[in-house]
Amino acid sequence: DGLPDAWELVHFETLPDADPLEDDDGDGLSNRDEFICGLDPNMPDRIPLSISADGRTVEFTIPAATGTGYEGLSRHYRLLHSPDLTDWSTVVGSGVANGGLINHQVQDPADRGFYRIEMTLR
Repeated sequence: DGLPDAWELVHFETLPDADPLEDDDGDGLSNRDEFICGLDPNMPDRIPLSISADGRTVEFTIPAATGTGYEGLSRHYRLLHSPDLTDWSTVVGSGVANGGLINHQVQDPADRGFYRIEMTLR
């Protein structure tokens, strides 16, 4: 099913209980996405992303790919910006998560918009 059995057994009682397409905690992320993001599929949660009051800094923390089921993998991320939730442009093209706070300085804080983070495991 694409999820490591060891990870599934940490978070679910049996392997059949760990459906990668289900959202067991109701937070809008599938169990597969929870695995990719390093989150607990049984607890509603989100990756915190904040923008400073002056609009000059975007901060976020992404968990490193460590623990059961993540052996040999690293979590990669991209930060994207959109003025309208339709057209997205890449702000940070590639980063490897180490669990630390990531700061991105906004070039033109007058530009209003939205940010999103995309993550992959490799």
